[in-house]
Amino acid sequence: MRFLMVFFKIKHISMQSSRRTRPADHICASHKILFTYHTIKAMFSEAGFYVNLLEYHDENGVFHENNWNGEDGIIFLSKRYDPRNQGESIFFASLIIDAIKK
Repeated sequence: MRFLMVFFKIKHISMQSSRRTRPADHICASHKILFTYHTIKAMFSEAGFYVNLLEYHDENGVFHENNWNGEDGIIFLSKRYDPRNQGESIFFASLIIDAIKK
């Protein structure tokens, strides 16, 4: 079993602020859970999946990208396929994982 999943992300939110509260005007202000690449990886690993982080921002707001094949599934809200992302500029990126059942 394999899942290619995207968790939408508008902009980087620090690990500290995600544990407390989000600004009232933030798009995720009403969400009960704010996932980070750490929590997503842990959740899927505990469920018996090997997790490959494809696109994500770390705690310092640094963007990370691992090579992935669009034939496995195209995610338009990604650095690679979103036309708003040009060159090194990232207008919109998501937290994207490839989860494969062990």
